[in-house]
Amino acid sequence: MNWNRTPDATGDVMYGMFGNYTVGDKIFYNNSEAFIESKSTGREVKWQFYDNVFKAAHDQGLWRNLSLDSLYVQRAMQLRAQYEHITVLYSGGWDSQNILNIFEREGIHVDAIAIYVVPELDSSTFANSLAADNWYSEIKYQALPFARAYCARNPGTKLIEIPWIDATIDAYTNDVETLYLESRTKPGFWFGRHITLSRHPELLKDVGNKNGCVVQGIDKPCVIHNDMQSALGFFPEGLLRICAYPRKSLGYQENQTWEFFYWTPDLPELAIRGWYELLMLCKRDPLVYRAHSSSTSLSDRFDLKMSRAVQDSIKSMLYEYFDPAMWQCDKQKEWGFHMSIEAPLIKILDERGIKWKQKLSEVLRQLPNIVGEENLVIGAAPSYQPEAHVDKILSDRTTVLDYKSVQGQFINLDMSFVG
Repeated sequence: MNWNRTPDATGDVMYGMFGNYTVGDKIFYNNSEAFIESKSTGREVKWQFYDNVFKAAHDQGLWRNLSLDSLYVQRAMQLRAQYEHITVLYSGGWDSQNILNIFEREGIHVDAIAIYVVPELDSSTFANSLAADNWYSEIKYQALPFARAYCARNPGTKLIEIPWIDATIDAYTNDVETLYLESRTKPGFWFGRHITLSRHPELLKDVGNKNGCVVQGIDKPCVIHNDMQSALGFFPEGLLRICAYPRKSLGYQENQTWEFFYWTPDLPELAIRGWYELLMLCKRDPLVYRAHSSSTSLSDRFDLKMSRAVQDSIKSMLYEYFDPAMWQCDKQKEWGFHMSIEAPLIKILDERGIKWKQKLSEVLRQLPNIVGEENLVIGAAPSYQPEAHVDKILSDRTTVLDYKSVQGQFINLDMSFVG
């Protein structure tokens, strides 16, 4: 697919195939600006993730005769043919682990591996906890050792460590409106990471004027079935939204395209085949079955999907070299503006005198007037610490928990293939 970098309704340009929001005939690259337009015009916000491309590829049916592994190889070769410089964003999780495994196994060159690091967390990260808020242990005990060994085996691959927390701290010194606009989808911590990678001096020097890309894994296939009588495949807008959209206005580099490895309109068969492999796993594994069944409550589905048992079962199906002994923390159980995994970073901000509680509270107070209360999830303040100290910002009992998700397209899957 030829990626056409055209401005959206706000004049912004995005350097990646992340989908878009529409309100009437206007296109937006982030949900907050789409919600603002919706509030102004009364028109519905819709979300598009190359719906026609995936629907047409599903109907064509080439995925029926292709294995996931062969599609992984095809995707790696496709990226190498398209770009002069490839950076793989590696977190230590299995989505990005598999990407590096495929490139190395097939002898396809990776120019750089990028890992986000927070040196301040190194001394407080220990190997005696798999709790979600100990997530930096994946960087310390898995990502960095593996990447260093990978680069030693492949001398042409460079490891770039990105210390990004300063970018977040700098953003929190801005006024509330600027903080909100720069962080866009979430006035929290993660937005600073992608920007620091895109602007990293060492990477800029290596890429130069070349046509480069940053490759990232995003997540597992998403399906929901009705007692295996019917099933739908989809791409959850709420999950894609947590990625920092690489837009020109935020300082992303024009010759660095951000690429999803698994969810891509350039090879739609990869995501489609993943849907079917997951459905076949549902038939074999009762827990995976319940985690993707419409008969299971939404909260129970979420808890099951995030559980280690279901995660390991899905990873063993998706990734040939999956090793359950590899260092992995538990998945976090919260999304939105209040996430317990951010606790270690909040501590760093507190130590540096950043009034995180005050800043986030001010932003959340303004959101109902900015995007409309109907576009927000408002509910009881979280009970866990340290996020509980930003409660009572709308009333004595409620706070803004998250943006509401915007529904994308569902694709009806062929259950006769699964059978």
